[in-house]
Amino acid sequence: MDRSHNPMTLSFSLGTWLHTSVRMSVWFPLALLILWGRLGLPLGTICCALLLVSVIVHEFFHVFGARLTGGSGDEILIWPAGGLAYCHPGPSFRSEFLTVAAGPLANVLMAAALLPVVLPTGLLSACFHPIVLPPVTFESQVLQDLALLMFSLNVKLVYLNLLPVRPFDGGQMLEVVLSRRMDSLLVNRIGFWTAFGVSLLLVVIGYAIDPANGIVLVTVSSFILLLNILDTIQRQMSHGYDDSFLGYDFSQGYTSLERDEGDHPRKPGMVEQWRENRRRKKVERDQQERIETEMKLDALLEKVHQHGMDALSPAEQRFLKQASARYRNPGK
Repeated sequence: MDRSHNPMTLSFSLGTWLHTSVRMSVWFPLALLILWGRLGLPLGTICCALLLVSVIVHEFFHVFGARLTGGSGDEILIWPAGGLAYCHPGPSFRSEFLTVAAGPLANVLMAAALLPVVLPTGLLSACFHPIVLPPVTFESQVLQDLALLMFSLNVKLVYLNLLPVRPFDGGQMLEVVLSRRMDSLLVNRIGFWTAFGVSLLLVVIGYAIDPANGIVLVTVSSFILLLNILDTIQRQMSHGYDDSFLGYDFSQGYTSLERDEGDHPRKPGMVEQWRENRRRKKVERDQQERIETEMKLDALLEKVHQHGMDALSPAEQRFLKQASARYRNPGK
């Protein structure tokens, strides 16, 4: 199924930033509506904007983590519940783990950068509350209040993303580590039951810490369970299943493993078709860029042949040097 026909992944482009396509889900306004309902119109709008910035930086760190460790990343999708960075880590444990870990690191660094502004306010402990936001008024110290909110939201994103359950980064890191010593079937059974246990624990913690706002963690726990159930169904559709309860081959994503299908090759699932379609389009773009580069390079070489290097503009000389270096080192 093509992504454009999947209602869950309908999105529109925000452009290409740092060689990465950034898209926003058509369902993103749901996040704004939820925040308006919980926080009111002004504060909800501000928190949505700050969360959007934090999530985009978080997802770009995933992309950078993949690229710096031998992998690649070329697309980010902003969802109502966060973001998705489509990365292909390099063929090593280091690349797989650091690609995932780079996301929470981004939120830690953003919070750390705001610490000098937050400390003098005396509201540091309030910022670390897992549910409630620090008290802000936006009446006089507007920038200080923005810093408090940004700090607190990034702390909460760290809490959320380090939960050891899919689809959060903590769950992905746990999968990467366990997959070094266990088969994919056992890893994914552990992942599902961990999500079940964490969901129940969040409900208990929510009401123990703040009964009035416990519904927030109830919602988060329900969301975790729903995503894991959907993930189980999706992987079943893509990889088949055995006779045992939750006996699915979840071998996909960061810990991809091939499964012996015998004489009955499986039909590619929706996610695999989506990824293959993206991969094919990327190959086509790369081929088109190479053709255009070669044509421009031929024209510049002809110009140099007829008039010498001095006939080239500074921009043309830079392009010629970059293209020559790329052809000498095709792997870079």
